[in-house]
Amino acid sequence: MPEISRFLGILIAVYYRDHAPPHFHVRYAEHRPSALIPTVQMTAPWDVTDVIPLPGYRLAIRFNDGATGLVDLSVRVASPKAGVFKQLQDESLFARIYIDHGAVTWPGEIDLAPDAMHSEIVTKGEWKLT
Repeated sequence: MPEISRFLGILIAVYYRDHAPPHFHVRYAEHRPSALIPTVQMTAPWDVTDVIPLPGYRLAIRFNDGATGLVDLSVRVASPKAGVFKQLQDESLFARIYIDHGAVTWPGEIDLAPDAMHSEIVTKGEWKLT
């Protein structure tokens, strides 16, 4: 997730490789802005809290709101139009998945939009990235 700015615990990032149109995410990263304001953690229901890589370029996902499901990247990774996702054909890289500010991420600034993923998983139980 490309970070644009981080100031007083506020993170602004842009997602532009996962789906159109390019969009921004703003996160408040658990800091106290002042002694008068209690600590507040702002999270979205689509923040990813757990991710497990599975065989066949699939992921088991859990979100902040408790929703769970599968993400299937097998078609995208093998596609001639895979773009940055082509790198994930390397299974050792695919296994190096981690969560960065609520987004599923791999080394090399490869990430998935958690809001789009959440929407598909809540309605269908699975997100197939084609």
